[in-house]
Amino acid sequence: MNHFYHIHLSKKGKKKEIFLIDTIAYMSGIISPFMMLPQLYGIWVTKNASGISVLSFASFAFFNLVFIVYGITHKNKLIIINSSIWFVFQIFVVIGVLLYKQG
Repeated sequence: MNHFYHIHLSKKGKKKEIFLIDTIAYMSGIISPFMMLPQLYGIWVTKNASGISVLSFASFAFFNLVFIVYGITHKNKLIIINSSIWFVFQIFVVIGVLLYKQG
């Protein structure tokens, strides 16, 4: 079972188990928002936001803001990082839609 986690020493010198799923969760939490880059490219480079709902992305941004506050309240770095990246990207989508929506 040792292959499912590795041991880290905390700043106080105590052993802390970090499971493989924690590492995968952190990687996913940081990488997953970047899956929105093609959407951002489509809006900002081509200057075309047709078919994109400003209401949807504004709602996503609002709810990610709620999760940022939640993460800060519970001192959960993964939630703070993930939700912050999503929030920034979603705000860029909202701004792009407002600038470039045709029709």
